[in-house]
Amino acid sequence: PAAGLTNVIDAVQVLRSLDLTGSNQDGSPVDSPPQWLAVARVEDIAPGTAAVVDTGDHSVAIYNVAGTFHATDNTCLHQGAELGCGVLTGTIISCPLHGWQFDVTTGACLTRAGQRVASFRVRVEGPEVQVLA
Repeated sequence: PAAGLTNVIDAVQVLRSLDLTGSNQDGSPVDSPPQWLAVARVEDIAPGTAAVVDTGDHSVAIYNVAGTFHATDNTCLHQGAELGCGVLTGTIISCPLHGWQFDVTTGACLTRAGQRVASFRVRVEGPEVQVLA
């Protein structure tokens, strides 16, 4: 019986040493699950244009392609320019700095095959454009 009590005490000590505060081992906060965030109003992003929005965690470029909204990370892979300030032609955004091109529906880089920027799910709820981030 005493050996069993020792095992219980050891288990309690292990449990006490665990950090259950919502932090990773390095102290950084545990990522919360993505949620829908209202980032713009539909009327603020005309068809054929893009806008830059901030979700709090990301700078995101929102694109209006013939009334359908898409979103990618706003930072060009080449030298960090804002993609949302580029030229949108159909579903292709051209970086304003050096012209690198990305498909706004997937984030795929057309200039360098195999590379991509993050893309985000988008929905329209009433007058709001929302991003899952």
